[in-house]
Amino acid sequence: MLRAHGKPPALSGYAGGTKRAWELASALWAAVATWGVDYALPPASFEVAGQRIRSAAQIADGGAAACMDLALLLCSALEQIGLHPPLGFHEGPCLRRRVTEGGAGSVQHGVIDVVSARD
Repeated sequence: MLRAHGKPPALSGYAGGTKRAWELASALWAAVATWGVDYALPPASFEVAGQRIRSAAQIADGGAAACMDLALLLCSALEQIGLHPPLGFHEGPCLRRRVTEGGAGSVQHGVIDVVSARD
């Protein structure tokens, strides 16, 4: 993804500054988006609590993932390229951060949507 857009392909983490960190994260997001992953319920489990997590290979090969699968995939990939994503856990529905565009190119960051299991 980086090379295709005229950017150096080195996975250099924060060494290139904030702009480079955003380029790396954007390239990762774009690469995973090309997989065409669909939402799927978490894998079946006999555990009383917790959730089984699909591996990166299972997500790529199967084309399906639950929210937690993708969150852990993206966080682990960001760690591998030298970035340090925060990851928080809580009980209840999943939270997602949404970026919306307003008029004249303005962008609103940090809008939190609560997503229930029914959504």
